[in-house]
Amino acid sequence: MQARARRRLLLPRPVHGFHALLPALAVALGCGGQPFPGSSASLDELGRAALDAFFNDDREALEALRLSETEHNTRVWPELPAARGESPFPIDLAWRNIQLRNRRAVSRVSAVLAAAQPIEFESVECIGDTQVFDTFVVHTDCHTRFRTRGRLYRIRLFKDILERNGGFKIFRYYDEDPELVTGAGWPDDGEPVRPTPRAP
Repeated sequence: MQARARRRLLLPRPVHGFHALLPALAVALGCGGQPFPGSSASLDELGRAALDAFFNDDREALEALRLSETEHNTRVWPELPAARGESPFPIDLAWRNIQLRNRRAVSRVSAVLAAAQPIEFESVECIGDTQVFDTFVVHTDCHTRFRTRGRLYRIRLFKDILERNGGFKIFRYYDEDPELVTGAGWPDDGEPVRPTPRAP
């Protein structure tokens, strides 16, 4: 009995509250797995790149910032709630729906934002819940803030952002108008001006 008691004393004691820290650790690490190719290193880097691509009408760049069909269907979709349960949502239908809404959003938002040039990127803020999955986390209700002609706006260019081991990618673009934060009115004075390309 005494030997058994001594062995118990030598065992490491559990760290109280460790399990409560797991969600925060998962968010900090972006969960497991390597970042997807073409991922951005931060939310702001992703937002800035998306804004630049819209204003340069660069559809290839906009697509590169999103999850590809293979990434979505083989790595992301199997972990989402819609893919599980007794009646999972068909994956091919889910991707077609994403693509349809994305194409419509890109065309309309590009036209809407043309009136805002020149423009200065401010930041990306995600004010919704952070959802933790096995190999990634999803930041929700994200808005991109930008300045133009003395006014500050925010727009939901994208709503949900996937983070995987420190790399960020967009699910799809959203068809929403900019919301005024400070200043007055939508800029409509004069011809839209293309921003000067940034130095490499």
